[in-house]
Amino acid sequence: HWAVLKPVLDPTKEATYTFADAMVSELAAIFPDPYLHIGGDEVDDSQWKANAAIQTFMRDNKLADSHALQAYFNRKLETILEKHHRQMVGWDEIYHPDLPKSILIQSWQGQDALGQVAQNGYKGILSTGFYLDQPQSTAYHYRNEIVPQGLNGVDVIADTDSVQSWAFSMPRLKGKPVEGSFTLVKGDAGWRGFIDFAGKSRRAVENIQWRDDNQVTFTADPW
Repeated sequence: HWAVLKPVLDPTKEATYTFADAMVSELAAIFPDPYLHIGGDEVDDSQWKANAAIQTFMRDNKLADSHALQAYFNRKLETILEKHHRQMVGWDEIYHPDLPKSILIQSWQGQDALGQVAQNGYKGILSTGFYLDQPQSTAYHYRNEIVPQGLNGVDVIADTDSVQSWAFSMPRLKGKPVEGSFTLVKGDAGWRGFIDFAGKSRRAVENIQWRDDNQVTFTADPW
């Protein structure tokens, strides 16, 4: 069944890497492609945290948290892939400074996350907008550039402009709320605006329409 499941491999056991070596060997014999995608996202670390032997291993090896433990596993797995002449690819979540620069990060989070990876010397693939489970239609993603085309001055405030700004916090079913601020600017050419999501670069908003004195609609690409 597809889901985020609790069972995880034990990175402290040599048997784990014996199994991984055998599996990669079999895959390499079947598929000639030079890349092998390991996934690496949605790792539930609850069993690692509940296992006394794993926690002792982490302390002995100065692994600060579960992300560091996962990076430890990925380093050993990368060595196995290299042995079989394969290059490691994984989602944003595998990124860790302990991993070699030869790995490839596939980013579902967007250009901000991938930009940070690139600044630290890693190669990446930007996959934002190409998910089959996006809430928007396929036509929407084909109409919009995957990389924002710039603000084109919409966030430059002139002395003659009037400005309104609101902070927002939108709860999610899982994870932290989406937080940020939304700013509308009225100038000689009409309304323009931009939105700042926490942790992301500024985005321009389009199609601003006031429904009444207290309600405004607009479109924005949050990726």
